[in-house]
Amino acid sequence: MKIGLKGVLCEIKEYELIVLGTGDAGQTVALAAAKEKWKVAVIEKKAIGGTCALWGCVPKKVLISGEELANFSQRMAAAGLSPRQLRTGPSSWHSNTG
Repeated sequence: MKIGLKGVLCEIKEYELIVLGTGDAGQTVALAAAKEKWKVAVIEKKAIGGTCALWGCVPKKVLISGEELANFSQRMAAAGLSPRQLRTGPSSWHSNTG
C-alpha cells in the first residue's frame, strides 16, 4: 500500500496493458490481450461501449434515417405520388398520369 493523490491510501497494481476507452478498438484489443493471458486494465469514464455505439454513429444513423424517410416522402408528394401509391406499386400510378 502507498499514499496516493490527496493522501488517499491506495494499492499499486501492475498491468501488461492498459486500454483507454471501451469503443470497438478498445474492446478488441483488451479481449485479444486477455485471451493471451495478459493482465489487462480497462479505463472508461462513461458507459461501456464507447462513443460510436452509445452517442455517435449508431444513434445518429437512427435520426438520419428518419430524416431521410421524411425527405423522400416530401419529394414523392411533390412529384404527385402518395405513400399509398408507393406501397401498392406501379399499377396504381396510371391514375396520376392524366
